[in-house]
Amino acid sequence: RLQEAREKRRVQEEARKNLQDARSYVSQRCDMEDYPFSRLMLKEATDCFRTSQELFSSFGDAQSAASCRMQLTATTVQLEKQVRAHELLMEGVQLRKERIRAPV
Repeated sequence: RLQEAREKRRVQEEARKNLQDARSYVSQRCDMEDYPFSRLMLKEATDCFRTSQELFSSFGDAQSAASCRMQLTATTVQLEKQVRAHELLMEGVQLRKERIRAPV
């Protein structure tokens, strides 16, 4: 039982650290102009939220797992919006280049 308690404590600490890392990554998120960096921060945050949610679920902390799941969903939506906005921006840049090259 002592070994189980130690293992549970270790998993709880790991889950809390992942959650703290995820929140740190989200707080470092940048503007769209810094797209590659901000995308990486959001990607790291989603990975940490996912890991935390799995760890909290593994030892039965349903409330913390649900909180992580909600934060994971919000961060994933932000990441998808940012990726889509960047794709649209690049499409616009490409159209502009083609228009400039096209003979009149």
